[in-house]
Order: sequence, then structure tokens, then C-alpha cells
Amino acid sequence: DEKKKAIANKRGRGRGPKMDRKASQARMRQSIKHARASLAKKKKITLASLFKTSLSALMVQLNSAEPHFVRTVKPNTRKEAGYFDPELVTKQLRYCGMLETTRIRREGYAARPLFADFLKRYNVLAWGNPNITANGPGCRIILDRAKIDGYQIGKTKVFLRYWHVDELNAKLKPIQDAARNLQKFGRGFVARRLYARLHAAKLEQDKKVNSFCNSAERHGSSTNDVILSLCEEDDKRPKDFWTKSAQAPPMPERGYKKKDGMNTAQRKKGMQRAASVRWFKEVEKDKGAGMDEQGFQKWFHGVISRQESETLLSGEKSSTFLVRVAESRFGYSLSLTFNGRCKHFMIDVKDGEYQVVGNDRMFASLNDLVQHHNRHPVTNDGDTLLYPCQTAGERADLQELDN
Repeated sequence: DEKKKAIANKRGRGRGPKMDRKASQARMRQSIKHARASLAKKKKITLASLFKTSLSALMVQLNSAEPHFVRTVKPNTRKEAGYFDPELVTKQLRYCGMLETTRIRREGYAARPLFADFLKRYNVLAWGNPNITANGPGCRIILDRAKIDGYQIGKTKVFLRYWHVDELNAKLKPIQDAARNLQKFGRGFVARRLYARLHAAKLEQDKKVNSFCNSAERHGSSTNDVILSLCEEDDKRPKDFWTKSAQAPPMPERGYKKKDGMNTAQRKKGMQRAASVRWFKEVEKDKGAGMDEQGFQKWFHGVISRQESETLLSGEKSSTFLVRVAESRFGYSLSLTFNGRCKHFMIDVKDGEYQVVGNDRMFASLNDLVQHHNRHPVTNDGDTLLYPCQTAGERADLQELDN
């Protein structure tokens, strides 16, 4: 008995007073009601609610757009490609109301453009009336010019039969073809003008390139002559000139004469003269500078100095002149006597054109320059080129250029 009491006391330790059966059932019912109330607060998502939500979203999307419905017509019931059943297709069109809709549209006004759209497309038919506006009277002017009958003018639209559109497009076609032809010729003209400009630029570029190449060749030839002259001087030196260890002799004064009897200035002058002669033979002679059908002109001279030209012109009458090949550069010099004075001018050759230095006019050839100044003075003093300076006897200067 004592053991049973000890076990009972141990099991009941820490618990409250024991409830009777009715109080326990009442507490159980209260707990069930509380659980049901909490479950009622959470709304269950059913299949119908999901469908309703999806349908609402679809309607919102359709209302925000402009849907177009496509009616599908089956060609046959066999599900075969390339087979068309006319009776089946007619039944489907009649069932969906397409034939009746087409008939109503044909009997009514199929085309209903706005005034602004109609004017934008067909205003060219009202040729000669630039003050036309986008309203009913303006559209009526266009339709009357196009000789269209059976139309109606509304408040904001033009009501046209289905064949009216074809008639208006047929009247627009010749005008559109003419506009297309004008565009074709205009674009062709612009393209040809662009091609001519590009071609002229190309020719100008070729001319500059040729001038540059000729100038480089002339300078190269001059440099070649100098190098050959230096090589000839080196050949005249003894073989041990560069190897013998001797003290360098004192520098001679400028203008000293070497064994061949020529000083440095004379040797440089001879090289420049040879370069000028070679330039005339290779470049100017082919262009006929200072020449005619019979040979050299009477006023043309070879490489002569300024003093020699003044000696030839001394005692001659005013406006007597001569043209000589320059010795120190690639070009010419013009010498003339005027009012007892002897005047000298440089003639520059640039890009195949000739110009008296100090004047702006360019000439295509040396002969054209002389002919021009035969009638027009070289300067404002009135010094024209009237009488060529002639010399008697053999012309060694011209023989040097002709050989």
C-alpha cells in the first residue's frame, strides 16, 4: 500500500488539481471552436478563383491593346495538303457571316478616310489649286477634278465605294510615273556632276604627281652630275691619296686654282650649266619651248650669261628682247632694252606653266608668253616685246641645246 501511494504521489507531482469530466469536455469544445475560427480567417484558393483571376488579367490586357481576330477556314476534312473542297469552304464562310459582311461592305462605303489622310494622298489631283485645305469642300474639289461620282462627304471623313479607290489610284499612276522619271533624271544629273568633279580632282592630282616626279628627276639629275664630277676628281688623285699618313696641307685660300686651271666657282658653274642644258633637252625641247616648225625662234638663245645678253642688246632700238636659258636654275631669263636701259626678268616654270616673276598671269607655253607681251607690256612702263635680238654667224649656244 505504501508503494502504491508513493507511485501515485510521484506521478501527480507538479500538476494542478484534477478536472472533472464535464470541465474537460467544455475546454475541448472551446479549443475546437478557436481552431475553426483561425482556419476561417485564411481564405482558400479554389479552381474557380484562379480562373476568375486569370480571366480578369486577360481582359485588362485586351482592353489595353487593339486585338484582331483571325477566322480559320479549313480547306478539307481529310487533313490533306493541296486539296480544296469548295462546298465545305462556302459553308464555313456563310456560317461565320463573311459573305454577308462582304455584301454589305460592297453595297455601302468600304473606304472611309479622314479629310487629312485623303488630302495627303490625293492632293496632287487638284493640280493648280495650292490653297486647298483638309475639309469637306477641299476633298470635294479633288473628287470633282478626278470625275468621281457616288461618294459622300461626312463631318470628318470621306465615304467612298470600293471601286472609287481603284479609280483614284489609276489617276495617280501617271503622275507617280512622271515623278519617278524626274527623280531618275535628277539623280543622274547629280551623279554625273559628282563624277565630273571627282574626275577633275583626279586629273589635277595626276598633274601634281607628274610635276613632282619631274621635279624630283631634274633634281636627281643635277645631283648625279655633281656626283659624277666629284668622282672624276677622285679618279685624278693618286691611289695612295687616302692611305698615306701625311700631315694635311694648309687650307688654300678661296679661289685658288688647281692643276686643271679651274677654281671651285668655275667648276660649280660648269656643273650648273650642264644640268640646265640637260633639263632643256629632256623636258622643254619636247614641248617646243622657243621653237617653231623651222627650228629655234630668232629671239631664243641658249645658256648665255647676263653680260653676254647685255652686249647683244647694246645699241639696239627700244623693245628689242631675247629669251635665254637660265644657267643657275631650271627656267628662263627675259632680257630687253627699253628707253636706253637693259632690263632683266626671270621666267619661272611651275607645274608645266610659264610666268614672268612679278606678274600673276600664267601661260601654257613659252611661245604664248612672248606673243602675249608682244601686245601687252611686261610692266606698267609700257615695255613690250616687239623686236627679237638677232645674231650673225654660228650659234654655239643653240648647237649645245640641239646636239
